[in-house]
Amino acid sequence: MRKLEKLSLNGNQIKELSSIDTTEPMLELRELNLDKNQIKSVEVLHNFPKLEDLHLSGNPLTMIFPEAMSQLKNISAIKLNNVKFRWPKEDLIFLKKVESTLTSLHLNNAFPK
Repeated sequence: MRKLEKLSLNGNQIKELSSIDTTEPMLELRELNLDKNQIKSVEVLHNFPKLEDLHLSGNPLTMIFPEAMSQLKNISAIKLNNVKFRWPKEDLIFLKKVESTLTSLHLNNAFPK
């Protein structure tokens, strides 16, 4: 799957990104849709060096580790609608790693009470 540019795995009960980890990096992947799964945290995204568009809406996501984002040199859009962040200042610290390339950020209902 070295030439794959778009991958949609929404609604598949995925709990960890390691479950879609491949033996070879997806070198051309530009869009990854993981909406409506069971992902609680994002620790690593190193297998997707050209990723531009990341969809994680509808997951019980509470943490995105800054180290995961530091490997995404081309990311321009992140969709995090309807996740379960609790503290804006702490939970969004990962944005510091992508602020030079990010042009679109969706956080609708990302901090439910």
